Amino acid sequence: MQLPQIGFIGAGKVGITLGKYFSEYNIPIFGYYSKTKASSNHAALITRSRSVTLQEVVQNSDLLFLTVPDSALPGVWEQIRQFPLEGKEVCHCSGTLSSSVFQDIEKWRALGFSLHPLCAIHDINTSYLSMQGVHFTLEGAKGGNHIHKLLSKLANPIEHIAPENKILYHAAAVFCSNLVIGLTKMGTDLFLASGLSESFAQKAWRTLFEQNAQNVVQMGLLASLTGPIERGDETTVKSHLHTLQGPHRQIYEVLSKELLELAKQKHPERDYSKLEEEMLI
Repeated sequence: MQLPQIGFIGAGKVGITLGKYFSEYNIPIFGYYSKTKASSNHAALITRSRSVTLQEVVQNSDLLFLTVPDSALPGVWEQIRQFPLEGKEVCHCSGTLSSSVFQDIEKWRALGFSLHPLCAIHDINTSYLSMQGVHFTLEGAKGGNHIHKLLSKLANPIEHIAPENKILYHAAAVFCSNLVIGLTKMGTDLFLASGLSESFAQKAWRTLFEQNAQNVVQMGLLASLTGPIERGDETTVKSHLHTLQGPHRQIYEVLSKELLELAKQKHPERDYSKLEEEMLI
């Protein structure tokens, strides 16, 4: 099977990580174009490809990845339309935007897609090392020879998503990643409010956090659920609600109701009615 030649427009963390990851599977990377020459030079060095002009990357690539900020996608699409695109496939990696950002792409006899990796790409040089096993979602045109050849070469789980569901999907990803950081920050604030030193409060939760995350990954939600909600300990929950104020109490209540639904699935034989009364469910 002849693999498509891949080109990248945008040489930031996402573009370099994907390019390096693809190259680990011997997928040919033609090169990178970036507004900043130093960025495309760095990307080319890491991926053993080329730093090229916009025209060169468009003309010599079967599959173009536009790895630029979401706000830049319409402008980049307008730029590349000045070159012949017939038979090419164009893909971006936004979690929220669909391939409709490639307005009127069918007039250029090309196909548009969005491919989103469900992971946090934090380091421009090393994030590719943890890409194996990352789940991807694919949205876009029916068919697509080049994109499917690429994906068939990878070992990653991939699922198709409808364009109208991308915003909800991306919000789900934020719940499972970024918002966890917000919850940890709130927990740290409560440690400090309870009189613990800052040095202790900043580290005390780490083992608890890591063990809980590991349990969720390895055992699933129900099996890893512990704590006062799971036990049906309305006395402890009542004391928490009495002590917490403002946003801390509101978030505690909302998330505790979610945990209660899980607890009832885990222990259908238990009576959680007193806890439900305490939480006004």
